[in-house]
Amino acid sequence: MINTEQLQHEFYLVSIIARVRVAEKIDDLFHRKGTSGATAYLAACFDEDDRSSLLEMQGERKEVLMKATHRDNLEKVINHILDRYPSVENGENFLLVSPLSGLSGLSGYDGVEGNAAYEKVEDTLPAPYRLVTIICNRGEGEDYIDATQRQDILQHILIRGHGTAEMSNEYSGTIVQPEKDIVMQIVHSDDVLDIKEFIDAYEGIQFNEAGAIGFTRDILYLHRF
Repeated sequence: MINTEQLQHEFYLVSIIARVRVAEKIDDLFHRKGTSGATAYLAACFDEDDRSSLLEMQGERKEVLMKATHRDNLEKVINHILDRYPSVENGENFLLVSPLSGLSGLSGYDGVEGNAAYEKVEDTLPAPYRLVTIICNRGEGEDYIDATQRQDILQHILIRGHGTAEMSNEYSGTIVQPEKDIVMQIVHSDDVLDIKEFIDAYEGIQFNEAGAIGFTRDILYLHRF
């Protein structure tokens, strides 16, 4: 369990990557426990040993739940999951905790307004894992996952999205926007630089002229179940 006394940020993002029915039960659990629900995204996920699915890009359908919470409520939110879903070695479902900065403007949301979240904060708790995120054009996410399957990545998450940049146009009253892929990968912190070097090299070869963006965030706590 994460030691909340070591946490310096005011707000944290709890992300849960789970099979669809499990994710639905967890979202319902949050509601019943009075800690509000979460935002859900449908994704295709590939485990580190899921070679056959990677080759055909037919990953297991999972949902990604995201829930922002105050530091004082973090332990309670995590315990909702731990009490129902104990740790399983190499479990296919994940719970991630990452620090948040700049959370504001949410009137009536547990006193979020007027918080100090924009102040520079450095957690004393080391981050054992990182979440690498790549946003690229449709189809390039699949190529990127296939190319990185030999890296030390615990989970690949592929989400379909769309962009709102200058390529968006309106045709007959319908807004047409460029389709995007969002790839998220759970990586050991020690391996993040290897992934970055790979992304830099891969971008020069594979990503088209529109390019892609990659960024990481700390995972201070990881629970597999």
